[in-house]
Amino acid sequence: MPQLRATRRNGGEARIVILSSVGSALCKTVDVDRCIPPAANVYNGTAEYGVSKAMNLFHCRELQQLCARDGILCCAVHPGVIKTGLTREGNADSTML
Repeated sequence: MPQLRATRRNGGEARIVILSSVGSALCKTVDVDRCIPPAANVYNGTAEYGVSKAMNLFHCRELQQLCARDGILCCAVHPGVIKTGLTREGNADSTML
């Protein structure tokens, strides 16, 4: 952060980019006490992916609030869809990606 702040003080632009995904929409609710780490009997890869991407968005929002006073922009982006084990599963949730 010191380098980003110095860049802004010197008139430059400073950004923090966090990779997330439209998969964050797979996250319906989050009970942090139950999901870090998830119990083996309730683990669902697609749901956990959604939780992890939603957490990226929450992190970005909080970071933006902290950085705004320094003029540092924080944003989360969806980089696109690639073939991974998640998308190859072919379940209804993962095919929406």
